[in-house]
Amino acid sequence: MVLLLACMLASCRVGTHRDGRYLPAISGLTALGPGCWLTVHDGRLPTEARFGTVMLDVARRPAYRELAADALPVASDRLIDIEAAAAVPGRNGEFLVLESGARLPGAAGRRRLVHAAVVAGATHIDLRGTCDVLPSTTILNNCEAMLCWQHGDSLRLLIADRGQGSSSANYVAGALELTPECTFRAEPGASGSLAGTLTGDRARACADLLLAADDTIWSTSTVDPGTAGPFRSVISRVGRLDRTSGWPVFHAPEPIHHLDGFKVEGLAQDAAGRIWIAVDDEDFGGALRPLPPAN
Repeated sequence: MVLLLACMLASCRVGTHRDGRYLPAISGLTALGPGCWLTVHDGRLPTEARFGTVMLDVARRPAYRELAADALPVASDRLIDIEAAAAVPGRNGEFLVLESGARLPGAAGRRRLVHAAVVAGATHIDLRGTCDVLPSTTILNNCEAMLCWQHGDSLRLLIADRGQGSSSANYVAGALELTPECTFRAEPGASGSLAGTLTGDRARACADLLLAADDTIWSTSTVDPGTAGPFRSVISRVGRLDRTSGWPVFHAPEPIHHLDGFKVEGLAQDAAGRIWIAVDDEDFGGALRPLPPAN
């Protein structure tokens, strides 16, 4: 009986399924096309996934596929602890992904931003360029969120940390250039903080951000007591993008969705305007769900 139980547990171990209905824990999410999402994962070991896609079949059931990736153009070592993803406005199939910058084996002393490209149905993600944004974001600790938007002819980027154990998360914003190389320049005076909704030592003020089509900014706050949970998440409206100044304006959180039992680390919006969540429930894997319309 003990041997049988051990075999059953081994067969259910998180991360053993590379494709199919099983969803691994998801640390970042962005829409890739109708019924399709790009997922990123906080893998640290060489055998763990970094990128994937989730597609809905004709029965609207999600199917996961891990994406292969070549070595980075500038640094040959694998990305470690990817915690955020964002689409590049005006560039179909182009995205940004970000390492957290946490002090982990093999990752200490860097926080790489990567320009990538992928299309729905692909089996491979093209890593086009990278830059280390740590020198511009030294005030941030363990980043989990990004926003990317267009202002005039230029791109702008906001990077936020998770505000572990704090009532707020810090952010840095600035100019982004992707041609010919990926570069980020923090804008003086464009840093600040945004409030979370959950408190306590294991609370994270910001686990992801979403810039919706109507310029509303959404955030997810979480509680993560450990790999076995139990988790909590609150998804709130936290600000707007001021199109005149070209910079986000944050306000006190307006909680809209309360999700006990889930650690939401990905927010995305589909073409119909629905917000979708992706979860990183550690030992329990991941999930992808649409949210009901906000009142």
